[in-house]
Amino acid sequence: MTRTVVFRRVCGLGAAALFVTVLPAGAAQGPPMNPDAPARAFASTFEVVLRAAVISGGQKLAKQASAVVPEAVLAVTEQPIVRGVKLDGWGFFFDVQAPNVQTTVMVLNMVDQQARRSRPVSSEGPTGPVDADPMARGLAAPGGADRAYSSFVRESLIDAILDSSAVLPLGPDDHLTIAASGIDQPGANLLYQSRKLMLTIKGSDLQEFRQGKLTRDDARARIVEGRF
Repeated sequence: MTRTVVFRRVCGLGAAALFVTVLPAGAAQGPPMNPDAPARAFASTFEVVLRAAVISGGQKLAKQASAVVPEAVLAVTEQPIVRGVKLDGWGFFFDVQAPNVQTTVMVLNMVDQQARRSRPVSSEGPTGPVDADPMARGLAAPGGADRAYSSFVRESLIDAILDSSAVLPLGPDDHLTIAASGIDQPGANLLYQSRKLMLTIKGSDLQEFRQGKLTRDDARARIVEGRF
């Protein structure tokens, strides 16, 4: 019997176009162009990148989960939410809400508990008893799948910052900040909503990394990480 581990991921994204009409002198003028339109276009492009990063994190969790419970498959149920904005005097700020994995955690734990009843905790190896797979123990532990998912998404967001943020017009003194959390559920108690992961890096650090003046590890170390 095939069991389903429910995981939420992103689907497609629409695109917007900007049309400019040139009017002859003396003709009635339409509303002025929005000066923030170019910044909005840059932010929209990086939003696509960040959605893909969330997908990547979920795929890594799915791969690890299938290694623990081979009969598990994925079901698409929800999309992540990504919103970006350019802030004067700061740079670009992106709010990323990744699909929650509570349903995944519950189902995975249930399947693993059932599997444990039909297999020994350890087996005999050439030199004696061999413990069960540490990855399986960690993933099935209380909160284990949630922690693994958070870690995978965090790593994917860091990769997006280092590899794809060149689409943003960041000056040396600008900053790129990503605030990541689970999707806020309607009516949820504010005291129990997900803590946000904050990732911030200066434009000058990204420029040095792209110019080869910083190694990837050095650039990662320049990313300021916090939670609130």
